[in-house]
Amino acid sequence: MKIVIESTNFCTRWPCYFCDGHTSKTSLLAVAKPESGDNKGERVGDVCEECLKAGPDGMKRRVLEKATAAERYAKDMRTLAERLQGEPIDAPTHEEFVAAKAMQ
Repeated sequence: MKIVIESTNFCTRWPCYFCDGHTSKTSLLAVAKPESGDNKGERVGDVCEECLKAGPDGMKRRVLEKATAAERYAKDMRTLAERLQGEPIDAPTHEEFVAAKAMQ
């Protein structure tokens, strides 16, 4: 993986490819590009300043932490989906929600 600095004219906070952080609003971005595989040299994501500060070993650790958190979330969502298959969901309609908001 190669991280390169590229300029942009679209200043916004982009999600970090390695962690759950975001880039700063700046005209320069650190961009992750694989050095092998099908998408060699293509932009796969942006890298936040915290990951840059962490360095290569820190980036590896942070992406592993993100993967572990994603696995936990996926497990929780699967459990919820399975539980909901066996029980009804009692919820207001969207129209009822909009009407309630209008009465605030």
